[in-house]
Amino acid sequence: MEKYDIILQAGQSNADGYGHGPAEIPYIPDERVLYLTAGTPAAGEYYPKGELAIAVAAERPIPEKPGDFLGDFSLEFAQKYVEEGRLAPDRKLLIVRTAVGGTGFLKGYWRVGDPLHQRMLRMTDYAVGLNGDNRLVGFLWHQGEHEAAFLNDPQRYHDELTAVVKSVFARYGDMPFVCGGFCNQWAAEHQPACHEIMTVIRNVAQEVGGAYVETADLRSNDQKVGDGDIIHFCREDLQELGRRYYEAFTNLAK
Repeated sequence: MEKYDIILQAGQSNADGYGHGPAEIPYIPDERVLYLTAGTPAAGEYYPKGELAIAVAAERPIPEKPGDFLGDFSLEFAQKYVEEGRLAPDRKLLIVRTAVGGTGFLKGYWRVGDPLHQRMLRMTDYAVGLNGDNRLVGFLWHQGEHEAAFLNDPQRYHDELTAVVKSVFARYGDMPFVCGGFCNQWAAEHQPACHEIMTVIRNVAQEVGGAYVETADLRSNDQKVGDGDIIHFCREDLQELGRRYYEAFTNLAK
């Protein structure tokens, strides 16, 4: 029976990974690095209802753009985790993929007890329960654009994000918590709301003993390939985001 180090990845679309375009060094799948997924949402739905499935982690091909792929910052994070010897020879790394694009704490998505929060716990419980030697080693979060666009209530966001992070710690024990800022091209067009929400995210990270990753220099899809998508980090810079998340993780793990 496989033994896993487990990474929980949660939030909205930049955590799910919508960056595309060329990458100088594409991610090469590694049989030691796996995804746990629960299907994708049907049209008009935000709650994937598919069966839980484990498969080798990989970038997702874009059918309408042959040769192009959707990136995911957890892949670069995982690659560094393996390369730097954190994964014991008898273990594999399982990434629990719970992020859903376009979601936040409005409309019953991510608050403690809401469907996506419950789904996240169900998936993580499943991963941890596969083997008594499994261990949850980190919590990677990227979210907040939803609040910057639709909710001008930083204090409410602070309280709800804090509650979600603490709910994970209470259930699985303390672990490194890493979060990050928005794609700067989009944030620049939505000031001051983005500044307020990113300040909240930074403060929550500090208050719970986690780390906040700066992203102001990372490019959007639009800046890389000119497709008008200014909210999502491009594929190549999602790789850099993964490296920054890993560096923050290692500093916390010390």
